[in-house]
Amino acid sequence: MSEAILKALMQLFALIIKQDGGMLLSEREYVVNFLNKQLNHDSVNAFLELFDRDAGPLMYHVPKGQNKPPSVKDSVKIFSICRQINKTLNQSQKVVVLMMLYEMVNSDKRFTRSRMNIINTVSEVFRISPEEFRSIEMYIKHDHAGDPGDGSILVHRQSEGCPDCEEHTDESKHEHNLIIILRISSVDLYFIKHYSDNQLF
Repeated sequence: MSEAILKALMQLFALIIKQDGGMLLSEREYVVNFLNKQLNHDSVNAFLELFDRDAGPLMYHVPKGQNKPPSVKDSVKIFSICRQINKTLNQSQKVVVLMMLYEMVNSDKRFTRSRMNIINTVSEVFRISPEEFRSIEMYIKHDHAGDPGDGSILVHRQSEGCPDCEEHTDESKHEHNLIIILRISSVDLYFIKHYSDNQLF
């Protein structure tokens, strides 16, 4: 991912978080982990400073009464950043960026109106269809073995077993394993996540 796109993402992350008065530790940790996957250690701090500058103060609890729509200034800035990203990335990469924004919000499950307004704007500028937008949101929020009711999402429970495996496995050790897969058909892109008490192979 290019330096210009990373800077734009840091600004988007910060603009989403600042809408509700500041960031929680879990949200900042998401950004730190994201940067650690993208950059070497020396470069992480520079991008983190860019994020911290705009994200607002670090909070230890969710403030009340902070569910306001983005200001006009922030809305213009968000639209400008999205247009910049839109010119640089292909459609698959835009889907990944939208997924990252959703994951950050999901890190503390603060799906407030102000945050969702920004994510909706990003989706519209990136021309992601309403159906795939809903599938992404459902995938991010879905964390149990129930049927999500979306044909783009597959939920596999480890308790279903592996009848064709050569070696018998103790299924009781894996009964809490859950694998959830999302397919974005327009770009033939797959996302996978799992919930497990043990290492998953």
